[in-house]
Amino acid sequence: MPSSEGGNEKRRKEKAKGDPYKRLRKRGNGNKMKEMVLVREMKDYVITVVKESFRDVVDEYNKQANMDLMNAMKSELKAKLCNGQH
Repeated sequence: MPSSEGGNEKRRKEKAKGDPYKRLRKRGNGNKMKEMVLVREMKDYVITVVKESFRDVVDEYNKQANMDLMNAMKSELKAKLCNGQH
């Protein structure tokens, strides 16, 4: 029976090797784990902020492009109407 317990302990150690969080927890290095989670959250936040500001820029560009297109169409229509009347 003691030998099987030893085997379980070995297996548990091998399993822990694969999981970085478990390894950090095992060493009692909780701060490092918190930092890793914080970095991941910051990355998500930065990505979100960049996406939103990029979306705003694209929206502004599209608005301007639509206005330019409308003005061009208006002037073209005016030219056609004026030419048709004369």
